[in-house]
This record gives sequence, C-alpha cells and structure tokens, in this order.
Amino acid sequence: MMSNNTMPREMQQNVDVSDTKYDESDSSLLVNNLIYEMPKSLSLCVDRKNVLQYPQRSTYVVGRNNTIIFDWNTGNSYINAYNSFLKFKMVATGVAAVTPATFGSTSALNLIHEVRIRSRSGVELDRCENSNLYNAYRIKYTKSDRWSQTVGSTFFCNSATAIFANPNTLQTEVCIPLSEITSFFRPMKKQLIPCQLASGLRIELSLESLQKAFLDASGYFGAGSSLELQDIHMSLDAVNLSDETLKLLNLESSQTGLEYCYNRVYNYSNTYDAGISNFTMQVSKAVSQAVHVFSVVQSNVATNSATVDSFLSEVFTTSSYQYRLGASYYPHVAVQSAVNATVSRRGVEPYILTLSSFDKLQKEFQESTVTLDSYSQTIGILATSLERNSSLMVSGLPINNSRLLELIVTRDGSNDGVAKRDVNCFLEYISVARCYIDNVAVAI
Repeated sequence: MMSNNTMPREMQQNVDVSDTKYDESDSSLLVNNLIYEMPKSLSLCVDRKNVLQYPQRSTYVVGRNNTIIFDWNTGNSYINAYNSFLKFKMVATGVAAVTPATFGSTSALNLIHEVRIRSRSGVELDRCENSNLYNAYRIKYTKSDRWSQTVGSTFFCNSATAIFANPNTLQTEVCIPLSEITSFFRPMKKQLIPCQLASGLRIELSLESLQKAFLDASGYFGAGSSLELQDIHMSLDAVNLSDETLKLLNLESSQTGLEYCYNRVYNYSNTYDAGISNFTMQVSKAVSQAVHVFSVVQSNVATNSATVDSFLSEVFTTSSYQYRLGASYYPHVAVQSAVNATVSRRGVEPYILTLSSFDKLQKEFQESTVTLDSYSQTIGILATSLERNSSLMVSGLPINNSRLLELIVTRDGSNDGVAKRDVNCFLEYISVARCYIDNVAVAI
C-alpha cells in the first residue's frame, strides 16, 4: 500500500518544457531542465575602433566643377562624429617660386563650397550652400583663440600663415573634424549616429575655386598651376554595441524609429547696387523651429578676387537693422549704430547683440575670437536669436508662407563707397531624422 507522503514516480519527474525564449533580453539556457540566466553586460560597448572611409576617386583638383563623394560602409557600428575627421594632402603643381598663398583669416574649410548629405535610400539629410562662408563666421563667433591655436591649427584656422612654409615644398597635410564641416555632425543631444543612418550614408563635398578659397596677392597660383587633394579619407570613431543593447535599439528602430536631432542651415543671397541706403531681404524657407539667423554684407568686388580675402565683410556702415517674422520684430526695437564714429568703435550695440545671439554673454569661459575692432572693420554681421527661451534650446519660431522672415537694413550713404554688395543670410533651424530599419524620414 502506497504511503500518503510518497508521490508517484511519474509525478516526481518534471517533464514540463520552459516557455522562455532563447533570444529574450534576460537570456536563458535550458540545461538539465534548469534555467540559467546570462550575466548582464558591464558595458554597452564591446568594441571601438577607427574605420577609414575613402572617396570614389583618389585625387581631386580644387575647382568649382569637382565634388568629393564618400559612401560610408560602416555596417552595424554607431559613429561618434565629434571624434571623427576628414584628412587629405594638398599638393601644388606648376607654381612659381614666390610667396605661397594663404587661407587669409579663415581656414582650410574655404575649400568646401557646398555640403550635401543623403541617406542610403536617397533622403536628403543636409544641404548647406556657401558652407565655407558660414563656417568662417560660425567659428570666429563660437570658438576661442586657444581653440584656434590647438584644434584649429590642424586646418590652418585663423592663422593667416603660408600654406606651404617653404615654396619648394609643395605639399602639406590637413585634418578637419567632421563636426566643423557641417552641422549634421553636431547633433543637439551629442548622440552617436545610429547604424541605420550611418550605413550607406552619402556625403558630397563640392569644392571652391582657387581664386575664392585662397588669399593669393603674389600670384602663387598663376596660369598653368593647380592644387590637388590627395590621400583623402575620413577617419570615423566607430563603436560596436553589445548584442543586448543592439537588440533593444533595433526593436525601437523597427517600431517608432530612433531620433537624430541636429541643426540645418539655409542660405539665401542677393546683390544690391551701390548707393542704396535702405534695403530689405526676404528669406522664403518654411521651417517648424528657426533658432538663429545672421547676415554677412560683403563687397561684390572682393568676393571672388584672389588678391583680397574673399570671406571678410565690408567696413560696418549699417546704421540700424531688424528682423521681422510675421507681425513680430527681432529684436523688438531696431538696433541702432553710430556709423560716423571712429571706425574701430562702430557697431557697439550690434556687436553686443551678436555675441548675445551666440550665447556668449553668459558663457564667459567660452569667449569669442571677435573683438569690437575686428567686428567694425572686417567680420561684422547682423545677427539675432529666434529662440523663445535660450536655456531650452528647442523653442524656435515657425516660418511659413504667411510668416516670412525679412531683414530690414538702413545704411549710412556717406560711407557707402562705389561697389555693389553681396548679402548672404544664414538661417539655422532644427531638423529631426527618424531612423527606421530600412529607411529614414526627415522633418524640419
């Protein structure tokens, strides 16, 4: 007779099969009918390395008709754009043994006229025309002298030194951080570029003419001379994530998409005849969140001259300016300036407002390289912030067909001169790329 405390043999053996999946995040293994949990990874990253990406051709001649094209092949790696850079070697041919040309007061970014970036599915992620002019002023107003002497020295930033120190040595190397080339590589949240976005990314860098890119007063690049870019590659800081982390990110990418937020820049330009004391310029670009705008006024004669720095502004002759967006004005009261004052003291109020728009008044440890004297004579711009709240940094203003952005300028005719002037307006606005498994959607 069986005791009540004794269980049948078939009941003592556990024949149940666990319904736990092998690929769940709390990973399990069924061994001897027992479930063991895999240990949690101590790091999200399992590997980090520098991956080199090469353009379609090995050599490019500097000129308006040439474009450097990169097609990224990064696989499942996430890319840290802040630690990545573009490297190339400049080689001059057919030049005279005279004083070498310089980049003037700017940098090797003068060589890049336009930047275009598209995803592997053909979606345009970024396009910045007159990229060299925009970067010249962005760097001057956002970077310090110390930065220019360290990081900036790798691409001749603000050095005004000869490109080739010895006229007989006709080659030199340049490294430019990707974050300085275009705002696409400066994400607002400083996140890594997702593999769904980075893999297959096409980057097109349209080159500038020699006459505009260089300050060449001595005729270094004369007839029959040329400048080639050789040994070009991008060094990408690639990060491989753990399987568990990659699985969760891929799951979110397949459902809601991974967000990659960054600023884009729209350029609108116009040319005005000499003698015009007042002018307006409308920027017809529809965006959801415009955050910043600035305009550069230049002499039309100097913008494409090899003997003059093509990226400097004219001497400050603006007596007042203001931006209008719909029925609102920025700043609320037009900025006034006494242009009949000493040249080195013109534009005091526009200068302080410009520094404020670049958030320099409350960040004294990140001072600008622009002094009042240089603002008045060589690198003055007309700027204002379009943020509702500078501390939030995501409170921009919408622009559409019924709310156009307009620049209103009053100039002093007595200091007008005789040349036509080019006005380039750069509008910065927020863009969001939502990255899915097989495509990318962009919202502006």
